[in-house]
Amino acid sequence: MDKSPGPSRAEEAAASVARSAQHEARIKSCMQEAAEAGLKGFVLTGVGSTAAVVGAMYTSPWFKKFLGPSGKTAMAFTPALFVGFLHGEQQMTDCTRRTIHR
Repeated sequence: MDKSPGPSRAEEAAASVARSAQHEARIKSCMQEAAEAGLKGFVLTGVGSTAAVVGAMYTSPWFKKFLGPSGKTAMAFTPALFVGFLHGEQQMTDCTRRTIHR
């Protein structure tokens, strides 16, 4: 039976720091990917929802008369905010799973 000593505490600490630095780099990369995905979803949905609100302003007398500025703004902004958040969260989850299984 081989009774060779294992790695010293200093070696274990150095290896832990190296793993920690790699982990931090992966987290930053995931955050960047998630931010880009969220922004893309926000902008694309925002353009569509804003176009729908502007179209409703010109075509629907009810929409123009009964909704105030804050309601119209909310109808344009809320879908974009939701989709941006959703895409960012999905991308972060996917990236985290890829990182863990490396």
